[in-house]
Amino acid sequence: MYINFTIKEISAFKKATNDEKRTVDLMLFYVEQGVEFTNSYGDIYESFYDSMEKMFDQVAVECDRNIDLYQEFSSRLWKVVVEAEGTGWGFHESLADSYYSIEWIHEDGEDE
Repeated sequence: MYINFTIKEISAFKKATNDEKRTVDLMLFYVEQGVEFTNSYGDIYESFYDSMEKMFDQVAVECDRNIDLYQEFSSRLWKVVVEAEGTGWGFHESLADSYYSIEWIHEDGEDE
């Protein structure tokens, strides 16, 4: 229930502020906290990972669309992928797929 509430709050924040950078920052923070949580407490339920994956994919889409956002958040994006390694439910693989969908990574030669 908490996860759905948080997603709704992020959506409300986006509508209220119309601030793309802070919204993406908040979305990425949400995923960072989810990765930290699963690394601290172990395997969580599948819908938890689904929520994190969807949010990270949205962040990746926004960063792919806007190079300034990508440049602002590139190191945090990569850190999320690295820190999710070894988690369950295909979580790491899904985050990596979203990360590598960002065209700027390939153009900058930043394939980690």
